[in-house]
Amino acid sequence: MNKENLFKELKELVTELSKSTQEITEGTNMTYDLGFDSILLIELFTAIEERYHVEFDFEGIDFEKIVIYENFVNYVASVIEVSK
Repeated sequence: MNKENLFKELKELVTELSKSTQEITEGTNMTYDLGFDSILLIELFTAIEERYHVEFDFEGIDFEKIVIYENFVNYVASVIEVSK
């Protein structure tokens, strides 16, 4: 899977969980723009773990940085080792 496909797949998950109609772009702030709180972020990471058979180290996640969609995608890509 390449990063572009991952961007689209994660966008679907984020949209589903947030129930927001706002367009998701690289600069979207998932907290302010989509209403994500810590519980929704954990649900999102859990859904990704199940879908891609990976495990996240929540201690190592910078949640202030990861709420920007592009940073989020880059982090997930690094964990599941997506080709560029």
